[in-house]
Amino acid sequence: MKKTFLTFPLIGMLTIGTLAGCGTSEENTAQNGSDTNSTSETNNNTATNESATSNDLKQYARDDNEQDDGMEDDFDLVGTLESEKDNELVMMIDKEKVTVKKASSFKTDEPDNTEVKGKLVKVEVNAKNEEAESLELMPQAKADDNGVYDKDQAGEYNVIGTFVKEDDKSLTVKVKSGEKTYEKTADFEHDDDSNQDLKDKVVRLEVTKDDKVESVEMNSEDQDMK
Repeated sequence: MKKTFLTFPLIGMLTIGTLAGCGTSEENTAQNGSDTNSTSETNNNTATNESATSNDLKQYARDDNEQDDGMEDDFDLVGTLESEKDNELVMMIDKEKVTVKKASSFKTDEPDNTEVKGKLVKVEVNAKNEEAESLELMPQAKADDNGVYDKDQAGEYNVIGTFVKEDDKSLTVKVKSGEKTYEKTADFEHDDDSNQDLKDKVVRLEVTKDDKVESVEMNSEDQDMK
């Protein structure tokens, strides 16, 4: 009889142990499920953040980067070059610091030893990877007090300035040193087809070695960059 009475407590202890084990297993399963969901949410958030970051540079573009077929084309960023490292550029654009990664094929389209830091530059960025392909100084950064830049060996040169007026025979722009009036060549032309009002717009002129203006052009990237 004593053996029979001892069996019941033993069975009870085994039953309680089994139930406790099941409870622990369920808690672990629930915890693992929670960890899996948390990891999944983290991965989703990371993917979302990376996607948002990859499109950040387009908001600073100074030109329309959509081709006629609807595909995205390379675009330009215009701003002051704050610093340059082996793998990236830092630009000041509209009072914001913008970091641009360099492509492996990156190049500076200026003569060797040209100082570009702290100057107004244009950076071409590929649409696919949003990496800088090339850098060049803007005309405003190269022009002298008379607005003259890129003078070639033949004596022809370019001028950048603010459009003042023009008539059939001449065209006047305002530069740092004052107003400059150029006589038009016989084949003078407007390089853009918009026929828009150029008053107070920043324009680029092509000038002959005889100081006669051959053409005038208004670029959107030059505006607000005086």
